[in-house]
Amino acid sequence: MDPMLKKEQKILLIKKAAIKGFSTVAIALMLMCAKSVDAHAAGIQTESKFDYRYYADTYPDLKAAFGYDEKALRNHYNTCGKKEGRKCCPDDTAAVQGAVRTKEVGNVVADKNVLDMLAQLNAYRAANGLPALELSQKCVDVAGIRAKECAASFSHNRPNGSDFSAAYSDLGYATQGVGENIGMIWSDAGDPSSKISASMGLFKGSSGHNENMLGANWKYVGFGYYIQGDSIYFVQEFAEK
Repeated sequence: MDPMLKKEQKILLIKKAAIKGFSTVAIALMLMCAKSVDAHAAGIQTESKFDYRYYADTYPDLKAAFGYDEKALRNHYNTCGKKEGRKCCPDDTAAVQGAVRTKEVGNVVADKNVLDMLAQLNAYRAANGLPALELSQKCVDVAGIRAKECAASFSHNRPNGSDFSAAYSDLGYATQGVGENIGMIWSDAGDPSSKISASMGLFKGSSGHNENMLGANWKYVGFGYYIQGDSIYFVQEFAEK
């Protein structure tokens, strides 16, 4: 990629469409970044004791997003999981007190970044006279899958060419009455928490994305993110039931 592009702010909007009972809208935001070398990624040291199967089986949100993709799971642990206090193997004692850990909301396991996205979205809905959305396991599962897929193909069409809603049916969920927002942000730090407000701000600034976030028919929501190099992919999934 031309490094000069990283010094300019670019916004790509994909027009909203309504198809067979679900809505789609996408936004890609590439923030100003003068970085010439991905020093963060180059400096990552992988734990030799990392057990990728244990990591996936212990955290359902990660298993839904990455399956048993060892490379993706290692990358998540090194960029996010360690700081969140996730264990990389059964005898891992490296998680420090006070680390950001996953929490259970209702029956949904979510990390701090997902909870922050939920809080910001519901605060925005409340300011507009709308009820809060409930965090849904199905939406979280799909959002995690779709965030990874967006790194391969930034589109509402999945890498295999099917529509994003097929991710719901793949997991045994209904595909009617669902919607999606997707976004990409460049970040030197590789830290999703520092870009949550920025992604929300850009979604608010686009009429189609904003309409999804303020949809009166939605009852459930889920959030996912995926880090690849210096790009962070954010996904919001909405469902009526």
